[in-house]
Amino acid sequence: MKILPPHSPQETIFFLRKFSGLNQIEMAKKLNITQGWLSKIESGLGDAGIEQLILIRKNFGISADDFLDGKVNYLEIQKNFDHTIRMHSMFQSHRKTQAQIMYGLIDLMISKKGKPWVQNQFKKIRFPLFTFSNPNFLINPTLIESLLDLADQAGITQPKRVSALVDFLFKFTFHFSSETESNQLSTFFDHSSHAIHKLDSLDGFSKSNLEKSNSKDEFSLSIRTPPSVLSEPVLTLFWKLRLSALKKIASKTLKKSTSLQIDELSSDSATSEKKAVLKLT
Repeated sequence: MKILPPHSPQETIFFLRKFSGLNQIEMAKKLNITQGWLSKIESGLGDAGIEQLILIRKNFGISADDFLDGKVNYLEIQKNFDHTIRMHSMFQSHRKTQAQIMYGLIDLMISKKGKPWVQNQFKKIRFPLFTFSNPNFLINPTLIESLLDLADQAGITQPKRVSALVDFLFKFTFHFSSETESNQLSTFFDHSSHAIHKLDSLDGFSKSNLEKSNSKDEFSLSIRTPPSVLSEPVLTLFWKLRLSALKKIASKTLKKSTSLQIDELSSDSATSEKKAVLKLT
């Protein structure tokens, strides 16, 4: 069973059950099937029928199209069933970051160490791995630090983890045409601004600013977060994500003869602010 989307109908049924807090017996009753058949469905060995699609719409408020397309608002399901997901207390405060921002790292750890290893590590830190099936599930900086520690244990270097995170975001979250347009500077700036603002909404803490300078080929990027909220490793990760995203956008929107040079400036620890100058050469 895959943790990260897209999900099959069988996987969606499993996650519906987990986010609603139902056990297999309770879920089977809602779908008018036996617990044994539900177990087969969740294991990918059986399929839900028309009756189950009707009952899912009735009991969970999800249309057949949304169910089959995997467009399920699990947070709404959790709210409707008044279900609180258990996790260690250290992961409960300051939950503002959307889980999808860490998808690339989860995917990389699974591919490098295997799903059983990842599941075991999450059990050790007492955090439910299945919550990552919901891209909008909110996580906190402490969990992100724990994921970075797991990446260290898995032997994943910082450049590789940042690259994996950005690649997954462009696959899952960022969508734009990669065709080089006549006004490449404008195209680069527009797509970059969109990506930066999207990253702000995903990480939940940062405020970024991308500005054009007096020189038409130069831009400035800054990121500011509330002091003492994010540790330096997490702030650095969020910063590197933005720089890597801009590099990827440059490779997709600029002509091959044009490259993006990034000059990082000194950061201000008192205000948790980082700055950089971007030059197109």
